[in-house]
Amino acid sequence: SRRGEATFISRQSDPEGLTATRRIKTVHLISDARTGKGISAIMTAHSTPIAGMMLAAGACFLLATHWAAGVTALLAAFGFYSNRWMLAPKSGKAPHGSRTSRKGQRAVSVSLSLIFMLVAIIAAILGMVGI
Repeated sequence: SRRGEATFISRQSDPEGLTATRRIKTVHLISDARTGKGISAIMTAHSTPIAGMMLAAGACFLLATHWAAGVTALLAAFGFYSNRWMLAPKSGKAPHGSRTSRKGQRAVSVSLSLIFMLVAIIAAILGMVGI
């Protein structure tokens, strides 16, 4: 087969003992690990502008006396801005016996971004309804 193409051999394994399907999954995991730093950079770069927009939306909702929408938008703004703290570069050394996982921090950061995106959508719906 040509380079870069996947070949499937049913019920056979390669020299390392992995089936063709398992080999493809392993390749995807390796490429996903390489993109982790890119995800971190994208989230760090875009979390502050999104937080600023949510802060402005929250202020507008509060000025329009849509209290629930305003508080929800401000909560979403804080959530997006907190990604900057979570993805900040390490400073100093960790205390003896403790571990920090950058992969785990990225996973939590992505999860929180999705949750706060849902909170932002809820704030928009509350604002449209006028609550």
